[in-house]
Amino acid sequence: MKLSIEAARKHWAAAQGLDGSNNESFDGTVARHGWIRTLGGAEAYLALLARNRSTSVNNVHALTEQLSLRVVPSVRGCIYMVPARDAWLSISLADQLSSKRNLRDQEKAGIKDGELDGVGEAVLEVLADGALTTHQVKKALPDGVVRSLGDAGKKVGLSSTLPPALRNLEFSGAIIRRLVDNRLDHEKYEWQLNTSAKDEDYSDPAKVHREMALKYFSWFGPATRQEFAAWTGLNQTEAKKAIAAAGLVEVEVDGLGECYMTEQAIERELTDSVAFLPCMDGMLASRESAYYLVDPEFHGKPVGQFGRPPLTTLGEVKVPMDRTILVNGEVVGLWAWDPDEETVVSNVFKGAHKPPAAIEKLLKELGHGKAFSLDKDEKLRKRVARVKAG
Repeated sequence: MKLSIEAARKHWAAAQGLDGSNNESFDGTVARHGWIRTLGGAEAYLALLARNRSTSVNNVHALTEQLSLRVVPSVRGCIYMVPARDAWLSISLADQLSSKRNLRDQEKAGIKDGELDGVGEAVLEVLADGALTTHQVKKALPDGVVRSLGDAGKKVGLSSTLPPALRNLEFSGAIIRRLVDNRLDHEKYEWQLNTSAKDEDYSDPAKVHREMALKYFSWFGPATRQEFAAWTGLNQTEAKKAIAAAGLVEVEVDGLGECYMTEQAIERELTDSVAFLPCMDGMLASRESAYYLVDPEFHGKPVGQFGRPPLTTLGEVKVPMDRTILVNGEVVGLWAWDPDEETVVSNVFKGAHKPPAAIEKLLKELGHGKAFSLDKDEKLRKRVARVKAG
């Protein structure tokens, strides 16, 4: 099977539900169209709104309070919002990806064999009375339970024995992470005892990799093996085996070459769509770069990016820091939130598309338009100026 790049873009948009017609539950939306990375800003709300028009701040917070939507370690060790049904799969992948590095760091930090087990047992005792933040856990623990790791620990990012003990408890399923005040626009968490049994055994890495292949290519296909590996954090050998085990269909996409899709995805309906997406949205973050999402005529358009240099072009950027406008899976413009006027500013360089009123409503409900936890209004203003300059 062969697909033009235009057809591939429509498949990507359809897989992501960017026509906005999804009216199922929010956790159902995330399960169907892909886990959402949480950056500590407005982006998770905006990503959900682009896929489900009924999204509101209060409705999302209600689901995080109920733990129908969970925030958990996930692909590449990043924190993602996932439906409760996928939480253990996500945590298991994060554990398997990081286990060797964590053991190495613990050894370098001078943590003794069995030391974290003792810290963990003490943590479970203090959490028996209810959920606590990491700071509150530390204050509640008896003197001497937690040990500073000094300079050796600082070199590997471990200040004391408490953070790795909490990580071990989360990866084992003994405790769960939940959001302070149920909000996704910060990175403040508290810990509570997990009273639910694991929904499935994911101790076998091959099983986890197969499940992730099925999900990834359902959410983001057609895609290459390299894109799958980069998004999940698997190596190329693991990715190749996972694709074979998942029984995916091979397709040829103009420019991209050998790609894969699920059998069900080939038959999906390809409807027209217009979407105003947040930065780091899965639609773009799942790809090796934005190159094939942009008409070559606009590859030279300036765009912000994470890292150095802070400014690049749409033809060169991997994942844009600026928020994007997509029509049928093609990037046709950029948008930003003006913190002074409290309105959406957009620059559409192909066609004519107005920002949905729902974005302004949602960001006013949220109280800000920051993209991540350390974002500042000054940076928002710079993005507004860049979008206006085109």
